Amino acid sequence: MKQIGAILIMLLVAASASANMRVEFVPGEIIVKFKPAVIEAEPEVEYAQPNYIYRTMAVPNDPLASQQWAVQNTGQTIVTPATGFTAPDSVANPGTLSADMNLTQAWDIHHDCGSIIVAVLDTGINYNHEDLSANMWTGGPSCTPECRASCTGINGDNCVDNTKTPMDDNGHGTHVAGIIGAVGNNNKGTTGICWSTQLMAVKVMDNTGAGTTANIVKGIDFAIANSANVINMSLGYYTYDATLYTALSNANSAGIAVVAAAGNDTNDNDSTPFYPCDYGLPNIVCVAALDQTFNLATFSNYGQSSVTLGAPGVNIVSTWAGTETVATDQLTGGWIPAQTGNWSYEPLSAYQNGSLVSLNALVDPPNYDGVAALYNLSADDQAYKYFAGAAGASVLLQLQYFMFLNTPDLMNISYVVGKANPFVQYGGPWVAGGAVQLDSVTGSSSSNAVNATYDITPQCTDTPWCSIGFALESGTGPASFGVAIISFKIDSLDNTVTNAYNLEEGTSMAAPQVAGIIALVMAANPNYTAQQAINAVVYGGVPNANLTQVTTSGNSANALGALTYISPPTGLVIKQN
Repeated sequence: MKQIGAILIMLLVAASASANMRVEFVPGEIIVKFKPAVIEAEPEVEYAQPNYIYRTMAVPNDPLASQQWAVQNTGQTIVTPATGFTAPDSVANPGTLSADMNLTQAWDIHHDCGSIIVAVLDTGINYNHEDLSANMWTGGPSCTPECRASCTGINGDNCVDNTKTPMDDNGHGTHVAGIIGAVGNNNKGTTGICWSTQLMAVKVMDNTGAGTTANIVKGIDFAIANSANVINMSLGYYTYDATLYTALSNANSAGIAVVAAAGNDTNDNDSTPFYPCDYGLPNIVCVAALDQTFNLATFSNYGQSSVTLGAPGVNIVSTWAGTETVATDQLTGGWIPAQTGNWSYEPLSAYQNGSLVSLNALVDPPNYDGVAALYNLSADDQAYKYFAGAAGASVLLQLQYFMFLNTPDLMNISYVVGKANPFVQYGGPWVAGGAVQLDSVTGSSSSNAVNATYDITPQCTDTPWCSIGFALESGTGPASFGVAIISFKIDSLDNTVTNAYNLEEGTSMAAPQVAGIIALVMAANPNYTAQQAINAVVYGGVPNANLTQVTTSGNSANALGALTYISPPTGLVIKQN
C-alpha cells in the first residue's frame, strides 16, 4: 500500500501552544508525510509537523477605525466624527507615524475578550447603542443587585437613581465603554480594544459627571458581587477617602484589576495625591494621557512613584450616548414674574475671553449695576420659567452676585416638575411643591461668580415640562448690590439615538485603553491572576523617554507587548562551583 500524501495522526499526548501565542496548533495532533513509493513495510517519513491554526489578519472593517490613531497611527488628522460634537484638539494633530499601541498586530494574536467582564463605573452606558449592545453584560437571574431591587435584564446597576436602569445621560460612560469594547469588525462605527467582551454598566455618576463616595462604593461592591474581572474608573478626586480605599482593597482581595485615570490638571500626583490612583494598592493601575506623538498630554497629571504608565488620551473617537441639544435662553423675556417680582432684564458689559462684550442679563434689583443700586431688604424675590423636559437634562448657569455674608441673604436656585401645561401658572418651583434646591449661594460685599452645571434629570426626564426658579432672599440689612444671571442654558441628551459617536480627550480616555488591554491579556491567558495580567500590560509596554521621569514604569501601553510578555522566572539560584 502506497502512502502518497500527508496523513493526520492523532496523538494521545497533549501539546500546548507556545508561551507567547504567536504559534498556535491543535493539541494532540501531528501531520505526517511519507516519502513517495515507500512500501508499508518500510515506512520512511518525509516530514512531520504540528496541525497549525491559521487566523484571519485582524484589520476591522469599521468605518471610523481609520480615525482611531491609538489603534494605528498613520499620521492621520483626526476630525469630528459628526456635526454638533466636540472639535478636535489641534495639539499634535496630525500625529506621528506608528505612535500607537500596536493593536493591529495584537489582534492577529487575539481580539476576543468574551469571557471577561469589564465593569465601567461611570455615568452609565447606552446599552442600546449599535456598537455596544452585542457586548453588554447580561447578568441574568443570578445577578446580585446593589442599588436596584433587581439587575436582571438591565446590563448592570444604577446607584444614582435606583428607580432607573444604568442608561447613560451624559455620554462619558458610553465613550469609555466604546474604547474598551465597541464591537469589532461589524462595519459600524469604531472598534474596541476587545472586539467582543462583557461590558457591565455601573452608573455611579449623574449627568453632570459627579458621583458620591456612597454611590461609587456601591458600584464597586456590585462589580465584586457579580464577578467582574476588571473595573474601569475614569474618575478621581484630591481627597483621601477611607471608605473608597476599603472598597478597592476588597476588589484587590477579590482578584479584580482596577484601572484609574491620573487626572487632568497637569499636577504631580506624588506631591498632590489624586485618588484612587494614589491609594497604592497593587491592583490599581494609574494611567496618564498621551497625545498623537506619544508625548505626555499637556493636561495630564503625572507622578514618578504614583502614575503607572501612559496611554492615548487625546482626540479619541468612540461611541456616544446620543445626540445633544443645547437650548440657550436669551434672558430677554419669559421669566415669571420678572417685572413684578423685582427681577428685570438688563444689558450688561462683561469680559469674556479677554474681550469686553455686551450681554443680556436677568437681574435683581432691576437697576443692577454692581456699584450702587441695592436689593430690597426682607425680600423673597422670585423668578421662574417653564421648560420642556428631556432625558439627561442639565442646567448650565453663569451668574455674578453681591451678598452680605453676615445677614441671612442668599440666592436660591431650584427646580420642580411642572404639574400641567406650561401656560397654566403654578407659581414656580416653590408654590408647585416638590421643589429641589440645586444650589444656594451667598458671599460678601465683593463680587462672587458661579459657573456651574446642575443635574435636573431626576424629575425632568419623565415629564414634558419642568420649571426652574431663582429666589433672592434677604434679611433686615444691610443690603448689597444683588444678582445678575448672565448665561442660562439647558443641555439635554437624546439617548434614544443609538448610532452617535464623539471625540473626547482626557485621562478618562487613557484609562480604558489600558483596561481593554488587561481584558485582552486575561482572555488570552485564562489562568492569569489579575496581578499577572497587570504585570504583562505594565512591563510589556514600550519604553517611552517622555515618561521616564513621570511614571513608575516609563512605559507606554502596548497591546502586542502585553500579549507576548513572558514573566521572568522566579526562585532561581545561581550556584558557582
